[in-house]
Amino acid sequence: MMVIVMTGIAQSWRQLGSLQALGHTVYGRLLVGKVAVFLLLMGFAGYSRALVRRKLTARAFVSAAASYQPAGASGPARLSDDADTSSIWLLRRLVLAEMAIALLVLATTALLGITTPPWAT
Repeated sequence: MMVIVMTGIAQSWRQLGSLQALGHTVYGRLLVGKVAVFLLLMGFAGYSRALVRRKLTARAFVSAAASYQPAGASGPARLSDDADTSSIWLLRRLVLAEMAIALLVLATTALLGITTPPWAT
């Protein structure tokens, strides 16, 4: 990921030529839009990852607690089905949002590919 980001920064600088072109040209504004949408995508992805990690950690703790219960306990510890269902629906919505935002990033990238860079004008 870092290689892609670094080569993207290098290519953007090569195409722009100056920081002033960032706000004063169509190409620059598209580039700013692409970066903003990409950062939004990373935010959604981070939230999805945190949700999955939280559920996996909770399952590990519940499994560990169930294996170490005293003999007189009333049954195995478990996560509630309601919590599982709501987490699954939240994760589905987050993944759908990530897909939609990723399509916006790709569309903006396509527009950047057909837009004349500032140095060419």
